[in-house]
Amino acid sequence: MTRLHATPDDAVACPPIAVGLIEGMLDAVWLVDARSLRVVAANMAAARLMAVDAAQLVGCDVLELSATPEDLYFWGDVAAGVSDRIESETYVRRFDGATVAVTRRVSRLHLAPGHTLYIVTVHDRSEQRRVEDELETRVAELSAALESTADGILVTDLAGRIRSFNHTFARQWGVPEELLARRDDDALLDWMRRSVADPAGYMRRLAAIDAAPTLEASDTIVLRSGSVLERVTLPQCSRGQPFGRVYSFRDISERLQTLRRIDTLSHTDTLTGFANRRVPSALR
Repeated sequence: MTRLHATPDDAVACPPIAVGLIEGMLDAVWLVDARSLRVVAANMAAARLMAVDAAQLVGCDVLELSATPEDLYFWGDVAAGVSDRIESETYVRRFDGATVAVTRRVSRLHLAPGHTLYIVTVHDRSEQRRVEDELETRVAELSAALESTADGILVTDLAGRIRSFNHTFARQWGVPEELLARRDDDALLDWMRRSVADPAGYMRRLAAIDAAPTLEASDTIVLRSGSVLERVTLPQCSRGQPFGRVYSFRDISERLQTLRRIDTLSHTDTLTGFANRRVPSALR
């Protein structure tokens, strides 16, 4: 038996095999004596996680390493004999006061009659948390960018499932709030189909776009409401491979009306209201 931690009141011995076992683990691991709730052994991964020498961990009260009420309550239950295992995402407190996001699992280990340890396995989630936070920031930035554009935006994956859209898109297509709240892709796509003046032609064109993942296209869509939308679609690509599609919609109804008025005026006499007659280009 190897004595890793001892106090005048309760000396604790830890088998060498247990020490060798935890040293071979990739995750941070420390062993906690069930009676004193003090660390009796820790591997090098634990030392790196806690930013101290492994020897400094030995002898620590396990509560000193706890950073959340959940852990404090758990070890209180262990001391009271009403709990012996837990697994969840939590935080540990390093010796410099910093907290580290981890997944922590605690289970009981019976070594001999009257000799019980708790094995605490801790997986460092700080890098995963950093990536998640960065992704959340990028999603927020993308959402802000989508809402700041004057065009309606619809983003789908290659299977046609809706990934994102902005409020301008919903307004252009007259999508009811109740339908938006449902987040029902099929219902929303069906609403779009029923909103166009030529549903059959709309679906044929959409099928052609879906069949060509790298296609870039521009179309004009007439809605039953009378609005006319210009649709531009581009593939979303990563490392040269398409993984989705972006549709942008611009309401060109007013522009078309203006062009029609200009065309009408250019062919109408403003005084008589009749169509202009051609004037001979040269006098005879």
